[in-house]
Amino acid sequence: MRKDENGNIVLTTPEEKQALRDALPVVKEGFEVECPLCKEKYKLPYVCAGKQLECTCGNSFQVRELTAKEQKNKFFQENKKYFYAASAFLLILLLYLTMQLI
Repeated sequence: MRKDENGNIVLTTPEEKQALRDALPVVKEGFEVECPLCKEKYKLPYVCAGKQLECTCGNSFQVRELTAKEQKNKFFQENKKYFYAASAFLLILLLYLTMQLI
């Protein structure tokens, strides 16, 4: 990490960029975001990823959207019981068809 001629922090390595990205609050379902300082929740009318937001406590922060990998993991976590039910149904169907052939 270094500073440019204006005094702004410049991130040079991919690890630094990823660490900063992970530190930003994530926009949740329904465009809800939480202030990292006072934990006050705000409902946003649209996704404002990358924009600077001001909290009533005086804190300003940016938000980010879920990455594709995080969205996929969230989808599987929320629908895990349906995948298990479908797997069990297919296993029972396979056993039934195997018994019919014997």
